[in-house]
Amino acid sequence: MSKQSRVKMKQKKKQKKKKIEINDLPRPERIRLAKAKMTKIIDHFLYVIELHASNSFVVFSPLLVSQIPRSYAANAFNVFQRSSGPGDSRKPSRGRHS
Repeated sequence: MSKQSRVKMKQKKKQKKKKIEINDLPRPERIRLAKAKMTKIIDHFLYVIELHASNSFVVFSPLLVSQIPRSYAANAFNVFQRSSGPGDSRKPSRGRHS
């Protein structure tokens, strides 16, 4: 496919999409859309809370600490933090958890 035909296809797609303002929708439709979005937001929020709780347990667990020599601890923590998954890239809390 040539560059010109790709550009034309993109232009056609842009022309087909008509921007709909939320204020233009009837109230029941706005409520339906809000409920659908809130379901996704709550699911993601619960996932992040569960991930954070798991990470806190692993990071502050004496079992894990006893298995990693002090000289490797910083690297192990950095690897763990990078592999935690999306949404939990925040710095861990400073408090001790038991």
